Amino acid sequence: MSKKVLASLGAKHWPSSVLVFAVGILLTVTTLLVFLTAKISDPSVLPINKVIVSGNLQHLQKTELRSIVRDGLGGRGFFRVNVNEIQALLMEQPWIDEAIVRRVWKDTLVISIKEQVAVAVWGHGSYLNRYGKIFTPEKPSKIPGIVRFMGPEGFEQVMLEHYRLISNKLSNVSIVIAEVILTDRGSWTFITSGGKELIFGKQFLSQRLERFLVGYHQNFSAEWASIRRIDLRYSNGLAIAADVLL
Repeated sequence: MSKKVLASLGAKHWPSSVLVFAVGILLTVTTLLVFLTAKISDPSVLPINKVIVSGNLQHLQKTELRSIVRDGLGGRGFFRVNVNEIQALLMEQPWIDEAIVRRVWKDTLVISIKEQVAVAVWGHGSYLNRYGKIFTPEKPSKIPGIVRFMGPEGFEQVMLEHYRLISNKLSNVSIVIAEVILTDRGSWTFITSGGKELIFGKQFLSQRLERFLVGYHQNFSAEWASIRRIDLRYSNGLAIAADVLL
């Protein structure tokens, strides 16, 4: 007990028996707090025995995530585990978009996982998520029907916006875009699921798309199967390469 506290107690002329009792209580509480602190710091006290992983997982394995979490615990018990640290460790996994970690008394960690939504393959082995950000898993997954983007880094969101615009318009005539190519010089080419090339060039994409749709409805929809390439870079028309004459 500090001198100030003793002086304060003495100044009130407490009976000696009361002072001894008060000092005993304070020493007991202090000793108990020190003991509890030591116990809480001991990882063997209230260890984490359960790691529950929830979420609709398509590309991640719950067993692997539990292993990552247990490695990150470092033997720390319920009171010593740092949920923010575990969350940061999980967020290092490319397929994880969001991770929420919480403790549940008295020996459980509950992990809620939201996976990345891959909207396009980026180059070779990477993907674009729904925000237009690149992520690169160690083991790329095969995702049927996903579009592929080939372009310079830094143009991911621009390519995603243009793809959504043009793909939406072409879907009205049952044309599906399988690949979008943007060259370093800014020239756009869209390749359909049937391997047909639609060359749009550097500018006026919306106008050239409308020109294509007009031509498709009026002239060559019946011969679409034989067309290999359509060049829309002309100011007032387009050029068609086909297996047979239209």
